[in-house]
Amino acid sequence: MKKFLLVLASLTLPLIGAATTIVEDFSKDPLQNGWEIWGDSDLFEWDSSAGKLMVTWDSSRQNSFFWWPLNVVLNKQTDFSVSFDLALSYIKAGVNPNKPFTFEIAIGFVNSSNATNHGFIRGTGLDSPNIVEFDYFPDTGFGATISPAVVSSNMQFITTMNFPIELVPDIVYHISMRYLALSNSLYTSLTANGQTVSEIQPVKLPSSFTDFTLDRFSINSYSDSGQTPGFGGSVYAKGTIDNIVIELPPPYTPIIDQIIYLTNSVVIKFHGPKNYTYYLERTEDFKNWTTANGPVNGTDGIMEITDPEACTFQSRFYRLKVQALHQAN
Repeated sequence: MKKFLLVLASLTLPLIGAATTIVEDFSKDPLQNGWEIWGDSDLFEWDSSAGKLMVTWDSSRQNSFFWWPLNVVLNKQTDFSVSFDLALSYIKAGVNPNKPFTFEIAIGFVNSSNATNHGFIRGTGLDSPNIVEFDYFPDTGFGATISPAVVSSNMQFITTMNFPIELVPDIVYHISMRYLALSNSLYTSLTANGQTVSEIQPVKLPSSFTDFTLDRFSINSYSDSGQTPGFGGSVYAKGTIDNIVIELPPPYTPIIDQIIYLTNSVVIKFHGPKNYTYYLERTEDFKNWTTANGPVNGTDGIMEITDPEACTFQSRFYRLKVQALHQAN
């Protein structure tokens, strides 16, 4: 009995909301796997044999998005990141003689309500709110430029211009973007074959920056309409996207209903929504955690998860870990 009381006295149960990780390698048809298209569907095609997404960026067409609903809303108070492989087979800016300057190809996070609005015009720089994205501008005389950008809900446009950095066709580039709320900064890296291609300056939001709200990860083919006559740019490019990994903040933390102490076990009762899995983890020193039970899939009802060895040690500590089921593949 004394041993059992020692276990009870040392029992704690912090709740760990694990980050949601979305992984997409395009081994399956993405349109049957949670992805959606808005706009011109001809610009996006799944290559089933290669397991890649083939993309055409054509600024002569309407705004078009190949996107994944995040099921959480991102803002400047949340950490999030994305990485992906980009390989261009062809790219040329100034393809429209009336718009001879450069224009971007873009991949990142958007707000779907804004992006599908008729007044959403990326080319003006003043009419495309709520964006965190990777932009590449091919050279038209000033040097090819990588320009990660953050745009607020009220159109505060913050970016860095990194040039000359040319994305050479047929080379696979790995691009990583991570936004950290603590520093209010977007960090971007560009590598090929595991080696850094060029340093990308972080985008640091000023204290006057208001906020952004984002609900989609998106591969964006923007229209070049709405630009100032005589200063417009255009672009046509083809390439592939692969190996997308998105990390998002946890959308849900479980509520513990009851903890039951039995002679040979501890039972935790909690409400467990579907689309999540749950793990009971334990430690004796707060340094090394092991899984006592799980994964257990949510049922939308009251659930139980048990450590059958709870009373075999003098002291043990617990946490309930939740993982959202947002694996794209």
